[in-house]
Amino acid sequence: RIPFGPHPLPGWPRTEQPADIWKNPLIFLSSMEELRLRGAHSDLILEPRSGALLGGLAAGQQVLIAGPALHVLNNLSPFQENPSDWKFEKIETETRGGQALIRKFGKYGDLYSGYFDIAMDHQGNLEFSYRFTYNGPPVNTREIGLAFEMPVACDHLAWDRKAEYSDYPEDHIGRPRGLTVAHPPGSQTVPPGNRPFGLDDHPWGSNDFRSTKRNIYWVSLTSADGDGVEIISNGTQHIRATVGTFSTRLHVQDYFGGSGVGTSEWDDLYGYGRALKSGDVLQGLVRVRLLGRKSGPPPRSDINP
Repeated sequence: RIPFGPHPLPGWPRTEQPADIWKNPLIFLSSMEELRLRGAHSDLILEPRSGALLGGLAAGQQVLIAGPALHVLNNLSPFQENPSDWKFEKIETETRGGQALIRKFGKYGDLYSGYFDIAMDHQGNLEFSYRFTYNGPPVNTREIGLAFEMPVACDHLAWDRKAEYSDYPEDHIGRPRGLTVAHPPGSQTVPPGNRPFGLDDHPWGSNDFRSTKRNIYWVSLTSADGDGVEIISNGTQHIRATVGTFSTRLHVQDYFGGSGVGTSEWDDLYGYGRALKSGDVLQGLVRVRLLGRKSGPPPRSDINP
């Protein structure tokens, strides 16, 4: 049961054919326009005057509602989702290296300035990258990366990660591979009796669902029908999913420094986070496949429930 040898990295498919870039007015809304990256089965639609994402579609099913957004969780602000006061500046498009590219410039107040790159090929393989310069006072952070909003029906989480140990109990939230749902069936009695810790429920999702999955190789977050996204990585990124009232939020982190509650217990275990100072550059790349029940490969199923 103890594997030896390196873990194979998941492949990242990319065709040499870029997605199409469409710029056309929406006739049903006065003076409204759209900017669209269109692939064989996928569409990413933005509003060019604000840069806002209008939708991400896979085989006609909406799987992205909003994003990407810069996510920086400060040490003592566990409920801060991302920097606020986004100000859009301009948008540029080009075709480069077999991908259609949208570059979106903007800033978050006076603290972060930079851009997002959204690149897509004809098969709908997406690369979201970011580069922002921090312009504020020194601060310690717990998480740095990107955040996305997905339909609230996306409540099935599956993953494969580079775990610290070779073997875990089958119901351990830190197991290398798993499949879980936001709100598991069964009673939520107090005391829990023999209910595993991972199945303790919460409005944001069960412990198993909303815990950070560190050092991922891949993660899929989908509906019961298989509509959603898959994140492809190399064992260095981390994800955290939470359920809201109208959407499910997915954080893909290039830096994870433990809990954001700032108590001495977590500080002793994880340190005080990453220190940011004025002039520091935050950057990263997130690779995403849009999954639709009627298009392309389905979510991975080679995992233990």
